[in-house]
Amino acid sequence: MNTGAVQETARRGSRAWLTPARKQALAPYLLMSPAFAILTGILVYPSLYNIYLSMWKWRLTTPHLSTFVGIDNYVRLLTADPDFWPVTRFSLGFTVATIALEFIIGVASALLLYGLVRGRRLMTSFLLTPYMVAPIAVGLGWRLMWDRDIGIVNYIITFVGLAKVNWLAETDAAFWAIVISEVWRSTPFVTMILLAGITALPNEVFEAAHVDGANRVQVFRRITFPLILPPLVVALLFQTIFKLRVFEIPYILTEGGPGTSTMPYGLLIQRTYFRYFDVGNAAATSVVLLVLGTGIALAYLRLIQDRDG
Repeated sequence: MNTGAVQETARRGSRAWLTPARKQALAPYLLMSPAFAILTGILVYPSLYNIYLSMWKWRLTTPHLSTFVGIDNYVRLLTADPDFWPVTRFSLGFTVATIALEFIIGVASALLLYGLVRGRRLMTSFLLTPYMVAPIAVGLGWRLMWDRDIGIVNYIITFVGLAKVNWLAETDAAFWAIVISEVWRSTPFVTMILLAGITALPNEVFEAAHVDGANRVQVFRRITFPLILPPLVVALLFQTIFKLRVFEIPYILTEGGPGTSTMPYGLLIQRTYFRYFDVGNAAATSVVLLVLGTGIALAYLRLIQDRDG
């Protein structure tokens, strides 16, 4: 058999394999392949390289003395690092407090906006303003308001006859100052997601409930809340990830103080890397944060799947 016959047989075989059905099935993957390639370059590869760095004792000041230590960085982080567990307590407490407040306010705001017949677009634009401001600018603005001597918060407190509070220098006060500042900035994001979910609900269900004599509380508990649970879980997923990796507002307001009582994971990683030049421990801390965020995300997705099932 000559070369031309072999090539012709190969072309026929490839055409037989690429049937129209297979081409249609492969088309979505081919269209998504550029996005997957970009994500691999900017997310997957850095994450894998970070895991690799976390297994080395590596200081930027002495890179020639780097040694492979396996999981020793993780063992040291969980057992001997004096900052890790205070940072974990603050990060988890901050995440729970901010998400609880944001969803209470967000659900109430979404229901109020949904009930507006006129002016909904205008009110929505005003509501989105805090989320459009850069976190650094939000932190600087709130830092002035929380100031002990010239802040408007203490001015209001003294106006009603209470003593001034050193908001950014006391442990409990600093915690709630950061929580309130973050809630003010992020609540519009939750409100918009929930408002979109409520707007997409069918009106026939609510009309049938009102015909059957259900009051507003019963309608919300039995109809509205179950139907908006999927977008609610999506918003919860995003907000949890955002809160675990928060950096700007705690850094601007307190720089993690007093002590390490308001230090999030992001600030601990930044300080370990850029102040102490400890690449291995900074990488190990970021891997722990990645695992924690991934675990919570999988739990949320399991919640959606169990509900759909």
